[in-house]
Amino acid sequence: MKVVDPPHLNDRQRQYLLAAYQTDQQVEQDRKLDYLRGTNDRRRAAEWRWLPYGCWEHWMGRPPTPLREQLASLDARLISEGTGSTWRALAQRGLLEVEDQLPYLVADLPEVMHYNLPHIRLTPAGRKLARQLLGEVRAKKPSNVLARATWQLLGQLWQRDPNATHQTPAYASDDVFSRLERGVPMQKVLGQANHERLVVGWPTYGLTTVGRIYYYQHYAANVAAHPEVAAPDPGPLPTELVTRLEQLDEQARALVHMPPAGLFEQWQYALRTGFSAFPVYLEPYQRQDWVRRGLPDSPPVAGLRELGRWGSNLYASWRLYVRDWYLRHQLAPADWSRYCLWQAVELVAGKLAWQRNRLQITASYSERLGVVRGSLGRYTSNYQVRELGNTMRQLAWQHHCSRWLVNLRHVENINVPLLRRGLVDGFIQAGVQLAPAAALRVAVVAPPLSLTDWQASLPAELNWGAFTWHELPNEPAAEAWLTQL
Repeated sequence: MKVVDPPHLNDRQRQYLLAAYQTDQQVEQDRKLDYLRGTNDRRRAAEWRWLPYGCWEHWMGRPPTPLREQLASLDARLISEGTGSTWRALAQRGLLEVEDQLPYLVADLPEVMHYNLPHIRLTPAGRKLARQLLGEVRAKKPSNVLARATWQLLGQLWQRDPNATHQTPAYASDDVFSRLERGVPMQKVLGQANHERLVVGWPTYGLTTVGRIYYYQHYAANVAAHPEVAAPDPGPLPTELVTRLEQLDEQARALVHMPPAGLFEQWQYALRTGFSAFPVYLEPYQRQDWVRRGLPDSPPVAGLRELGRWGSNLYASWRLYVRDWYLRHQLAPADWSRYCLWQAVELVAGKLAWQRNRLQITASYSERLGVVRGSLGRYTSNYQVRELGNTMRQLAWQHHCSRWLVNLRHVENINVPLLRRGLVDGFIQAGVQLAPAAALRVAVVAPPLSLTDWQASLPAELNWGAFTWHELPNEPAAEAWLTQL
């Protein structure tokens, strides 16, 4: 489409507008390059878009400013005594602003060397008209589509081996990684205040939790826009991966008491120094408290009494540290990234949201199996234990069901006495309520300690005959035990 020059601008005014626009665009491009080189100029666009016009008085030879030089390159005759009138005419039409200011480059000089120059700043209307005059058509950028180099880097980081710490990887673009590493964090992520960048440098050189969320949110648009870039699917964990994770978690539990050489020392070092490439699952004040009290000299041995001496949060820290170490060495890097993402977030009504602190309980009745199911979150409370027992008893009474499946795989603080007692009290109350019509059978999936130790830790005078319980490694095995004749 042919663009007709606006009639209200004469040729001189058009040339001035174009010179200002071209200088403005060059400054913007230079700032992007400076950012990649490490220059950390935090001025807002409203400040750096002011373009000084005239000559630099503090430099030998009084060289022209970039705007004056650009204007002269279009036509030397444009530099004349009518310059001020031309700028003011454009300002009156709302295409730019004119203001005498102290140049940014002069501000740090001694006050005796200060001087003002006219400064020009284009308005949005001025930039739009300049683009029309040049015939520039800016294609509308599709939503969520990133530059190819950025998307390629994110795909590489998603597949980066998490065990390759202290090793600088060969990125698709070092400049892009530097930009993301130094970039200003997004103010909010999934509705919560955020201070984390997308990537982290030494020693892990990988995606942060926020970076994985960013990858997920941009996956669909960029797979379509850049089909040639290798980018694994970050979607919710498929059933086969969930099953494998459960198997690996069972295997990792055995390593808690007999860890591989050097792992316990790594964990001790992380707690003592506060420096670790991987989470230790303790708040800073908890870590410092245990360091003051004295860390254990060796891994815990099986048995509730020994675990009690460790303390609930310290034992949970060690067990989760071992689990993460084992998963990192057994999973493919892309599966590890996927697992880490869905440890932190969940889908709520089809939208990504932060996990609800893993404090929730779940209880339901399976009509197909005739089983009441229940589970607890990672860091549970005595109130939630009681709530789970009440809900499961209501379901059992409603459906005349005496078969319970209680999944404790994710509970990390079950060695707190109140929680152990609360669960057993719930089993006893349900068993008494259901008797004599049926005997309550409870399949306990992946308890953090053996049921023998559990029972030994509670008073012998409890009504242990009100229910029968059995320890199973996973839910399929628990279902098989409950449904057998």
